[in-house]
Amino acid sequence: MAGRNWNKERATKRIDAKIEGLPLKAIEIKEYVRDTDLSNLANTVAYRADGVHL
Repeated sequence: MAGRNWNKERATKRIDAKIEGLPLKAIEIKEYVRDTDLSNLANTVAYRADGVHL
C-alpha cells in the first residue's frame, strides 16, 4: 500500500490548488435561518450558522 499515505506537502498543494480555483470574490455570505431552503445550493453562496454541538 505504498503511495496511500498522507503527505503534508502534497495535501497543502492540493488544498491550495482547490482554493485558487474558487471564485472567492463572487461568494456571497448570508445568514442561515431556520426556514432556509438548502436544496439547489449555489456554489457562490455560503451560509453563516451559529450552533452548539453537545
